[in-house]
Amino acid sequence: MKEAERFLILSNIDKLWKEHLQALKFVQQAVGLRGYAQRDPLIEYKLEGYNLFLDMMAQIRRNVIQFKPVMKKQEEESSEKKDPKKNLQKGAKKLGAAQAAS
Repeated sequence: MKEAERFLILSNIDKLWKEHLQALKFVQQAVGLRGYAQRDPLIEYKLEGYNLFLDMMAQIRRNVIQFKPVMKKQEEESSEKKDPKKNLQKGAKKLGAAQAAS
């Protein structure tokens, strides 16, 4: 499962990095126009690029946080399928709890 987790996280980072690079190309073109507004294009590009980078990092963190519980749940389900004794024990606990409640 660690490999699947790693693959999902790395593919997500790769996708977001590619989007980041495309956004930087767009910013590069847009910042040139800011020179007409008496703003230094290099400083504007650095600021915009840094803000885009921070957004990308925040999105990576959000996605990793979303992946973790899903992967953990799938890992638990796959381990339950491999060990039928645990399934019986969990079923017995649930049955006992249901009987105690009634």
